[in-house]
Amino acid sequence: MTAALDAQVEIIKLARVLGTEPEELDYLRAAQPDDLRRLRDQVTDVLFDGDRARLGGFAAGSRVIPAAFAATVAERALGPVLCARLTALVEPDKALEIAKRLPAPFLAAVAVEMDPRRAKDVIAHVPADLIEAVAGELGRRGEAVTMGRFVGFLRDPAVRAAMKGIDDATLLETAFVMEGKERLDHIMSLLPSKRLRSIVVAANEREMWPETLDLLTSVSPKRRAALVKLAIDEDLEGMLPGLFAAVEDTDSWKTGLRLLTELPQELKSQLAPAAERLDPSQRKHALEQARRLGLLDDLGPIGEALSR
Repeated sequence: MTAALDAQVEIIKLARVLGTEPEELDYLRAAQPDDLRRLRDQVTDVLFDGDRARLGGFAAGSRVIPAAFAATVAERALGPVLCARLTALVEPDKALEIAKRLPAPFLAAVAVEMDPRRAKDVIAHVPADLIEAVAGELGRRGEAVTMGRFVGFLRDPAVRAAMKGIDDATLLETAFVMEGKERLDHIMSLLPSKRLRSIVVAANEREMWPETLDLLTSVSPKRRAALVKLAIDEDLEGMLPGLFAAVEDTDSWKTGLRLLTELPQELKSQLAPAAERLDPSQRKHALEQARRLGLLDDLGPIGEALSR
């Protein structure tokens, strides 16, 4: 991911923790992504550690309370926020027993308030069917940030179930804000080719170009080429101008153009006509950036099309 996109993602996550809108934190865009990440972790730690002493008694009592009764108390008396804090304090096996007895909408509300780092042993063992139901609820609520925080703690069957439970646009949004991007290439490998194709179509229809650019920079060259090939096969005329617009908005020309240089020659040739049909001002700017970065020759047919 580029530094600009990384900072944008961290601001989105920090806003979620603070209960505000990302636009309210625009003044942080110049901050380093790692600093924003540390700030987010510190804020989360303050929120959770402040409740530890107060909730310790509840957690200790859960050892002797039947799971069915504990689930009733959790849903009717404690609510999502306290349950999210308690999850990290209750023994994992007992927490899992209780979770299995709670409805998906309530678990989704709990997930929004949780710090998955503190409950990874519970999350890793939640049944796939329950994961799918909760993911569906989170998707309907627009909680891509929440899902992005949990993905890194799920096993492959649960990841497949979660992706099955959400639509293509939400999946792209989740990948954009996902923690542990190093797993993204593997996660994309779990999707059937039909689903990958529909994601590419959704990216074009929704003009989700920053998310698409981030996805392409986060996966392996082989998978990147496969995704671009799918886009070309769908005859998505907006792909190249959309990606160039995202590159310009995030000041990530080096990253975006380098992605194109790494494509197989066949795909460069297929993208060349789209490059030639770019808006003249956009084509001129792309050409200037390619020359400035010394990447024009490496773009091959795309570079030739930009030069015409």
